[in-house]
Order: sequence, then C-alpha cells, then structure tokens
Amino acid sequence: MRVMRVSRFLWALFICLALTLGMSLIKAESSEPLASDVTPPADSKKDMVVPTGEGTGSVTERPVIGATQPPSPFSWKVTAGPLVLHREKNDKVTLFTDSTGAELLNARDLNLGFGCGLDSSLGVKVRTLGTAFGAEVRYFGIYDWSQSDSTLSTTAVLNRNGTTISYFGTPATPVYITGKYESGLQNVEGNLSWYPIERIRTFIGVRYIHIDEELKDESVFTSGFAPLAENITATNNLLGGQLGVEGVFLGKTDDGFSIDGWAKVGYFDNDISTKARLGVNVLSVASRSTSSEDKGTLGTEFGIGVKYAFTRNIAISARYQLLWLDKVAFAPQQVPVVNYSPGGRFNAATDSVLYQGGWIGLILSF
Repeated sequence: MRVMRVSRFLWALFICLALTLGMSLIKAESSEPLASDVTPPADSKKDMVVPTGEGTGSVTERPVIGATQPPSPFSWKVTAGPLVLHREKNDKVTLFTDSTGAELLNARDLNLGFGCGLDSSLGVKVRTLGTAFGAEVRYFGIYDWSQSDSTLSTTAVLNRNGTTISYFGTPATPVYITGKYESGLQNVEGNLSWYPIERIRTFIGVRYIHIDEELKDESVFTSGFAPLAENITATNNLLGGQLGVEGVFLGKTDDGFSIDGWAKVGYFDNDISTKARLGVNVLSVASRSTSSEDKGTLGTEFGIGVKYAFTRNIAISARYQLLWLDKVAFAPQQVPVVNYSPGGRFNAATDSVLYQGGWIGLILSF
C-alpha cells in the first residue's frame, strides 16, 4: 500500500515539474521582457547632447545632466519569513498492550502534525557575457515537533519482538502509560545558478538535511515509582547534491502580482544512528542497543508561490511547498526491530516521509 502511494506521489511530482517547465517556457517566449530588464529610454530633454560652437568650425559637447547610469551587473535578493510544515502520520506501531493483548498506546497516538520554524535565503545574480549566473544559500528548519499521550491501565504489558519484557499494574496499583515523541528538521543548501532565459533559473548545488528523533515510553505507578522507562532515538544526517529549476509563470517580478514555482531532486548519503535504552527505573539502565549505518536516500522538493511587489525593491510572497524523503529512520519504526539484549545491536528500520506546508515572508532586492 505504501509503495503504491509513493509511486503515485512521484508520478504526480513528475507531471507537476513537466507542467512547470512547459508553462514557464511558453510564457517566457510569448511575453514581454520583465520590467527589471527593460532599460528606461533617455529623457529627450534632460539627456540630449547639444553641440555648441566656440569659434569657427569648433564643436564641443556640454556635460550631460541627469543621464541614465548603466545598470549594475550585480543584484542581490534576501528572503525571510515563518514556515509552517505538517509531517504525515506515523505508521501503526504498537507501543504498549494489556495482558489480553489489547492495544493501550500506538505510535499513531503521537502524530506530530504542524510545526513552525524559519525559512530564509540570500542570493546574488551576475549579468555578464550576454547571460546571467547566480549563487544562493538557503536555510530552513522546524526546531521542535512534540506530541504526547497517556492512558491508565491495571494490566499493562511491554512486549518487544514477541517477547514480554515487563508486566505491571494491578487493580490495586494501576499505572500511567505515557508516550512522548519529539522531532526536529534542519536544512542547509547552497546552489549555483544559470539563467537560460530571464524567467527561468536552473541550478545545481549541495544540500545537508538533519532529522533528529526521540521516543519516550514510561510506565509510572500512581505512587510515583517508575518501574520502566524506554528511550529510542534516531538521527539522520543527509549530505548530497541536487538539481533544480525555478520559473516565473505569470506577471512581472517587480510590479504587482506574479506566480512562480520550483522543483528539485537530489540524492544523499544518509548517515543513520539509532539508540535504544531500557531502564528498570528512572535511575538504572537494564540494557542498551545501537545501530549505525549508511543508506542512499532520494529527496524531492516542489513549491509554488504568489508574490506582490510594492516596488522594485520590496515584495511580499506566500507559497506552498513539500519535501519528500525516502529511506529515513524514525524513532517509532525502530520499535519492531530493537534488540534489548545486553550490548545488542539491530538494523535500523527506514521509511519515506512527506513534509508539506506554507510560508509567507518578505523579499528585498537591491
């Protein structure tokens, strides 16, 4: 089922990219040049060169007053604003059951939902040799997603990989079963750009994505004693390269409304580190197990936005964007494979994930 869902998503992304390129090229070829590239005509009164004669046959030029200066070959663009991303639901993974096998807590009860962060970039564009090149750096991050849930049970059981690790709780001494899930996403990238035509930017670059995860499960007696505390962490460090294209579909970039969009695809080496710890109480540790491995990860990003330019230098923009990553390790996915034998190791479980949401921010050009 998940494979079918991922395949449909990739096909949809491919179609969107094709439409993006097609619309951009058609619009670029059929429309007038962007306002930012049109050199204003000289004022016939201010910029006219008037010859004067000084003596017979002598002609000199008066200084030109108010003449238009040639445009600078460099232009800069700064964007910054709040970013809100939604992470898709966790897979169904049972965390706690009761003595009859009925589920008490599932990873689906700990869905992260929306998180808020920052998305900002700095870019430069250089016009030379009859074309234009550029460079940019971009950062975005959701600093902390967090979700928790709890339930009260008299016959709670912790079962891992078909083995009952602990049984606790009685009608006389019920326990609180608590789960807490935290995650963070950080992205840094640098790209070199080329503008085949003014409305289209193609680029190649390097990208680093960091995903940090922690899942905490606890069973706490109503008396306050904690007989069991489970902690699972998963860290993903993705480093690799990407290709992309960005285009202006409609409008002018420095006058009123315009619509633009972009698409990226990248391949990364994902350095995965996972750890699991089981404590018999809050002070002592019964066992630890770890996993460390590298996986090749595919990533795609797509976005579309609407911008309104107040002046040539100031604009506001709102956009929708999504980021899809394959073969990433998340803390709940480690529950079915974790090995709690002393000094044990396990192979990390990986899955795909989709982040999507909106951004609104300010764009300064100079």
